[in-house]
Amino acid sequence: MSALDQLASNPVLSDGVTTLRRFQVRDAEAFAAIHRDPLNIQWTGSVPTMDAAQALSFIEGHIAAGWESGTGLRFAITEVIAGTSQVVGTLSLQDVVSTAAGGSAHVGIKMLPSGRGSGAAQRAIELLCGYAFGNLGLGYLHWICTEGNRGSISLARRCGFAQLAHIPGFARHADEVAGGLIFTQTAAQWNAREQSLDLAPVVPVLRGDQVLLRALTPSDAPALVPMCRDLEAVRWTTVPLDYSAEHADYFIKTIVADGWTTGETLTFAVASADTDELLGTIDLQSKHPGVAAVGINV
Repeated sequence: MSALDQLASNPVLSDGVTTLRRFQVRDAEAFAAIHRDPLNIQWTGSVPTMDAAQALSFIEGHIAAGWESGTGLRFAITEVIAGTSQVVGTLSLQDVVSTAAGGSAHVGIKMLPSGRGSGAAQRAIELLCGYAFGNLGLGYLHWICTEGNRGSISLARRCGFAQLAHIPGFARHADEVAGGLIFTQTAAQWNAREQSLDLAPVVPVLRGDQVLLRALTPSDAPALVPMCRDLEAVRWTTVPLDYSAEHADYFIKTIVADGWTTGETLTFAVASADTDELLGTIDLQSKHPGVAAVGINV
């Protein structure tokens, strides 16, 4: 059984800014707008006359069939704009071949004007690469574009793809026959690139009316000690016995930091929205793709 066969057919990928998810019925007008966009008409296989009804049929038909067969995985690229999550483009893995030993796919992307120039496309591609090489276990990703499409070429190179070949007579552009370019990236190249990026994880601030979730800092250690010595915390959680300032310091600087770096345990401070006083901790323990457990101590 391939890695693709073992994964849910409705993944959600996010870096906290950009999110990839399956297209939904409510996305029909946005999907149609992507196809009607002049740049997408110029450089990609868009349907310039697509309306919402045709888009809905495509979402429920072709896109759903691609996920069901595992050969075409099309995502909506979304970002929060003016306080609401909006579709800013579409990104896909096409012609997916997945085996126990690896596999390959082609990358396809189309953006709306609301997503251009914001970094959304690069963030989306990097999420997709992590999913393709990590979760699906693919060995190769290919990127094909028309010669002269500077935006696509630049994006491919920024995301670690290298030009592999030139295809004469690949497409028709501006009433002329144009060449095509093939870019490629391997799992080994992606992993080496990821290891060379020594990036500190960013802990988002999630704010509600009463509380906010934020990063734990060394200044929280004094308040953490009595919280973790509380009899209910000792009884129901895995805090060490006789919790000390040294325990708190090690927890914040090492355990919490490592959890965010690996992505396996994402720990937040629960603080008062008014005073920033530490009220507790909460975490997502996500050691397996697509699922997580919640841990809390207040």
